[in-house]
Amino acid sequence: MIRPLLAVYRALIAVLLLLVVGFALLTVFTISRKEVQGKTPAPPAAGAVEVAEAKGQSFFTGIGRIRAATDDPVPATVIVSIAFPYDASDSAFSEELAARTRAFRELSADLFSSYSKGELDSLGEARIKAELIRRFNAILRLGSIGEIYFNDYIVIE
Repeated sequence: MIRPLLAVYRALIAVLLLLVVGFALLTVFTISRKEVQGKTPAPPAAGAVEVAEAKGQSFFTGIGRIRAATDDPVPATVIVSIAFPYDASDSAFSEELAARTRAFRELSADLFSSYSKGELDSLGEARIKAELIRRFNAILRLGSIGEIYFNDYIVIE
């Protein structure tokens, strides 16, 4: 009678041990995967950071890296990381920026995918930034964006 119970007990211990090891491996894999995917883009140029800090501002980098296909017969890929200064002491505006992150990503992708590579080249970075500022400010209610920086701006054919 005791021998069958001992075998069941050992089997349950083995299953429990396997579950604990599996859970530990899954946790390690998930954490390492999030670290790779969740890397934040590099901060804007050092001069821009110093100017923003002097004004008591921080940089919003929550938009992350955008990938969009251009409007060409054989589309090129635009990769851009967008950041802009904002007043971090304005908590309501900070919350609005965080809430609008998805809209910022969609507006950015729509802008880049509405132009061909040649059109983007002829527009130039300054006019593209001005259009992004206009689009972003159109959806903001509690504040506005004055300038935008591209940490990355690459067009791959």
